[in-house]
Amino acid sequence: MGFKLVKSHTRKQRKVRINYYNLGNFGVYEQIVKPLYSNNPELQHRKFIAWTPYGEHFEVSSIKDLSSAYHENLLINPELSNS
Repeated sequence: MGFKLVKSHTRKQRKVRINYYNLGNFGVYEQIVKPLYSNNPELQHRKFIAWTPYGEHFEVSSIKDLSSAYHENLLINPELSNS
């Protein structure tokens, strides 16, 4: 889809990593929570939240959901694609 990584940082003694991605004014952040006593990447919990400049936030559970949300927002707010 063309999302770019904009910013990334860690929280809570490096156990939570947050990556921010955007496509125009439509964005997603990825929250990765590492387990306390394991470095196994398969045990990490990932959560994706999408947002628009109008304050709309919603959890995204798949690429299909993300694509649908982006295209729905373009129908409602065509100026999102201009940024």
